Amino acid sequence: MPKQQIEVELSGGIGNQLFQYAAAYGLSRRLDAELTLDLSWYRRPLRQGSHREFALGNCLETGAIQTRSSRQSPFVRRIAWSLSRQLVLLDDDTTPDELHSLQTTRDIRMRGYWQSHKYFSPIAEEILSSFRGSEFLSPASHVFIELIEDSHALGLHVRRGDYVTNPRTGAFHGICDLAYYHRAVGRVLASTRIDRIFVFSDDVEWCDEKVKFEVETVIVRSSIPDTDQLKLLASCEHHVIANSSYSWWAAWFGQSESQIVIFPEKWFADGRGVQDPPARWSPM
Repeated sequence: MPKQQIEVELSGGIGNQLFQYAAAYGLSRRLDAELTLDLSWYRRPLRQGSHREFALGNCLETGAIQTRSSRQSPFVRRIAWSLSRQLVLLDDDTTPDELHSLQTTRDIRMRGYWQSHKYFSPIAEEILSSFRGSEFLSPASHVFIELIEDSHALGLHVRRGDYVTNPRTGAFHGICDLAYYHRAVGRVLASTRIDRIFVFSDDVEWCDEKVKFEVETVIVRSSIPDTDQLKLLASCEHHVIANSSYSWWAAWFGQSESQIVIFPEKWFADGRGVQDPPARWSPM
């Protein structure tokens, strides 16, 4: 009898990929099903400021990952799925408890972002261990990791990119301003010792000009690969994050015993907050 299949649609940057993979991998483990990653989104025409690459294997020890992709339009593919026997799970319609209690022998397609740690809570330690076991891609990253591990380090993520260059994306997500970062850093400095602040951003030039603090500040250059930067940011003792799944994961992967995490209370432009923030994190 063929093994049950779970196929998850991946899209967006590495933060989105991690959420989508973690939710689907957890379900595949529980149902003893075969997992496939649908990478069709990455073959679509490029849009302004929204170029992303599949990079999951560069930050997790996943072993062999089964993938597929299609050149068919999303409309055609969704008609085909509707005619199949696949059970389609949408993140907007599926709570974490419903995902964890799902029992079916049907093949499953997962669509959406799945942006809550509660969707993958049963396998959280496995995801964390997989991340910590992965290797740096760039030799230059070893210089930064030595600096980070040699100090009480605060990792700060500035997310700009298509939040700034794409009006539609910016109107949906909003952007953390300099005042947020100064307030957040001030709160951390008032609570604990910080020797160095390490700034990670998709807009290094803007940070060079705008991001200045009273503590020694190191801006990590864009020549360091994104997945290496994620590992470096996660290695910092404390975190000030943007309204970004990328820095969400860096803080979640960090998990030092003394860790302070400050995150924007207003996660979306319409005022909504992030879904299910970890209990120890503090909004601002």
